[in-house]
Amino acid sequence: MQKHILNTNDQATTELVITLTETPEFDNNQPLIEDHNLKGFGEVYDIVTSLRKAYEELFGKTHFDWPYLRIPFYASTELFNHSPGSFIEGIQKTANELKHNASLTNPLPLNNAVSCPFNVPILRAISVIKTEVNFVENNKSIPLPILDNVDFIEPDIINSNLKSGDLIITGLFRSDKSGVGHGLFLTQERIFVRLPPDDPKWSWENIKDVLNNTCYLKYGIIREGKVWMPTEITVIWEQKESDL
Repeated sequence: MQKHILNTNDQATTELVITLTETPEFDNNQPLIEDHNLKGFGEVYDIVTSLRKAYEELFGKTHFDWPYLRIPFYASTELFNHSPGSFIEGIQKTANELKHNASLTNPLPLNNAVSCPFNVPILRAISVIKTEVNFVENNKSIPLPILDNVDFIEPDIINSNLKSGDLIITGLFRSDKSGVGHGLFLTQERIFVRLPPDDPKWSWENIKDVLNNTCYLKYGIIREGKVWMPTEITVIWEQKESDL
């Protein structure tokens, strides 16, 4: 499928507006901000990068307009079928699904509990900073949900010897010591998984790029003693644009 490239003449009819609570480490005389410069905005950076990973070209470049960051939202393309209304509905639906899952006696893993897992990092980033994020269309402002930490509850996998399902990869560890495998960190809990050192499937060449895109460890992990390991069928799965 051909990737849509925004025309410079495209006009955004709506925008996402993030309210800043602290003065960022940034030159106020440069209102148009490249993503790599957003690190000076602290945890707001996580909100923007999670939006980019989930929706890519639907959001334009970030504009700094103290005390706001404004990100234009463009009309749906052939690649992405998201109107402003469907974006808001999707975010709200995911928030409701997270709250419902948290209310269960035995909550499900988040990737299984919601219909759109790529919305979870967006909501989690907003919940961490607790800042106001509004979707503005025709001067009408719609706030995005701010959830509590308990709304992101998952099964306690530390107290189990087997965890099935898909676990998002959040970190990477390299070991050059003979007989010691590389490692992956999973979920926001930073669960460390030691990879088999002699299996080519888990070589550094095959895992080194897992943080460049949204990737999951698919089909679960197993605990041997105090060490978490992939199972025989575990694979790395990269979320593609066609999966959105």
